Amino acid sequence: MRAEPAVSAARALDRARRFLVSAQRATGELPVERTAYDDSGKERSVEPDSSPFLTAFAVLGLCADDSREAHEVRARAVTFVESQREWPGVWRFWGRGMTVSVPPDLDTTSVCQTLLAREGRASRSIAWLYRRSRDRTGRFRTWLTPGNIRTLHPVYWLLMLRELHPSRLILVWRTTSAHRRDRDVVVNANVVTFLGDGATTDGAIRWIIETVQSGEEETRDKWYHDREVLYLAIGRAYAGGVRRFDLVSDLISRRVAERTSPEGDIAGSALRTAMGAAAMLHLGLPRTTVERAIAWLVDAQDADGGWPSAPLHYGGPGRARSWGARAVTTALVVEAIALYESSHA
Repeated sequence: MRAEPAVSAARALDRARRFLVSAQRATGELPVERTAYDDSGKERSVEPDSSPFLTAFAVLGLCADDSREAHEVRARAVTFVESQREWPGVWRFWGRGMTVSVPPDLDTTSVCQTLLAREGRASRSIAWLYRRSRDRTGRFRTWLTPGNIRTLHPVYWLLMLRELHPSRLILVWRTTSAHRRDRDVVVNANVVTFLGDGATTDGAIRWIIETVQSGEEETRDKWYHDREVLYLAIGRAYAGGVRRFDLVSDLISRRVAERTSPEGDIAGSALRTAMGAAAMLHLGLPRTTVERAIAWLVDAQDADGGWPSAPLHYGGPGRARSWGARAVTTALVVEAIALYESSHA
């Protein structure tokens, strides 16, 4: 006879915590994998990679868990994230010492800043840089690169002088899917999670709401191909006080339910299932879909306490490369289960 979801979930949560403690590197980083695919979509290679973004995004999920193990993982992760910060308070997807070089971006910067803020770590304010990184409608541009901002602010130009390097000034735009004027909806949602609801984020919030209302979740971001990532970012922002997302909570509930199988999973993916369930819980939405998702996740847990790796994001609109890891999936499953557990308390 199957155990009650809450009881099974508690056991799964304990095992997942132990997995994360053992998987985390001595530096505090969570291990990351870069997967390459052939033209048919079959995996061609899987290689280790390093990114402060993936560690910060995943470990933010552990803020929902008040256990000793979660505190330890977060503390070590914060040390790693802080070590990757660059003056005047920005981050790149690939951190210090990596041979691949891209410009700093608001996605990585916002997620890392959010984690530091949640853990009570002081960080230099760059509110002025966010304000100047918006387009005419208030949407945030993804990249911090020369030509994106019209300003005489001396700190900005000192930052841009550092970017006068061929790999970041020319090659990245010619050899990747990135464009200087990219505006990506999940990136904007991660910015809103950090900055909250206010005059600076008004245009971004309106765009995110309109994106969900129009059903364009998977067409307005180059990097995140699954709408559950957007829903999770919206849920995190809502939990942080951005209550205007109430306007799309019912839509999100219906769309997560539509994609959830009778068994409780979304496309057989623990990652997508966890993000959908966590979004629902952050938004305070009906529990039926969530309970099936949690039960499925508990049954899908691997023997060592982790869950399988799956793509969190891709290297562009195509699916030639993706990034993810078992530790990333597991941290986001912990977010969902911990939120579920606290809702029973």
